[in-house]
Amino acid sequence: MPPDPESRRHPRARRQSRHLPLGLREPRRPHRRDRRPDGLAVVPSANSRHIMAGAGTAALELLTDHPEIETLVVPVGGGGLAAATAKHLHTGIKAIGVDPQEGADTLLSLRCGQRIALPDTPATITNGLGHSSPSPLTWAVNSQLLNTVVTVTDNDITTAMAFAFRHLKVVAEPSGARPRFTAGQDVPTHPRSLKRTRHRGPVS
Repeated sequence: MPPDPESRRHPRARRQSRHLPLGLREPRRPHRRDRRPDGLAVVPSANSRHIMAGAGTAALELLTDHPEIETLVVPVGGGGLAAATAKHLHTGIKAIGVDPQEGADTLLSLRCGQRIALPDTPATITNGLGHSSPSPLTWAVNSQLLNTVVTVTDNDITTAMAFAFRHLKVVAEPSGARPRFTAGQDVPTHPRSLKRTRHRGPVS
């Protein structure tokens, strides 16, 4: 888990586990287990074809139930869910990535034409997506298939969480609430052209 000293998840996680490792980094080689002294292995959050394939089933199920959707809005952290979503899309369906404004590593990478790394870990309410650089495997997909990437502020995210709770009776986690806010907004066209669409679906 992230070594966030203010996280309320740590006490609850410790009650359910005898050992709670904090601050583990993803392995540089996505198909190689980290050889740790305690025998634990780090499961990549994004930089793995298996993780990407599993995450993509969310988009597949949504499109199966709602074939009228023209645009999917998906959060971007390490990029696994976004890349898998983009790979599942049929011709004519758009994919919009959503970065936190405080850590828009994917948006900046698209503008630069290559993977960039932020100097610090993003300080955002969406700590589940606090990546400082796009993962190599997911970047290879997202740089080619995402139609655009937009950003939202932490205030936007809490607004979306309140909307989901009040109107949908859903308690949304901050990282997953980002697409909910964007799905109802007018999306800018940079860096790729994107016409306004009537049917948008958030994937999270």
